[in-house]
Amino acid sequence: MTKHNGLAPIKASSMNLDRLALYPGERPSIVCPFCDTWRLWRRGMLMPHRIDQSDPSSPRCVGSGQRIQLDLSPARWRAELDEARALAARRACQARSPHTHRAHLALPLEA
Repeated sequence: MTKHNGLAPIKASSMNLDRLALYPGERPSIVCPFCDTWRLWRRGMLMPHRIDQSDPSSPRCVGSGQRIQLDLSPARWRAELDEARALAARRACQARSPHTHRAHLALPLEA
């Protein structure tokens, strides 16, 4: 049985939506807030993991056993994620080129 790390639980709704994966029919996965790697979420907390997965002697990540409160349903998560992506796309379309305001300079005439 995995024990939690003793830190206060993190609400999923307070995390960036792109750091959660709550697809229906799949196990939830979350980006560890300490080592920034994708980890499985089970029994209310992140699964134990090491800082460097390729090195078995690497110390355990502080985020191992971090309690996460899933206060978002997969449907609500998906709707909010789609809305955030649409908003980002609209903002990208509104961006102006920094050079559009410059007047074109005429080349000097040769005498």
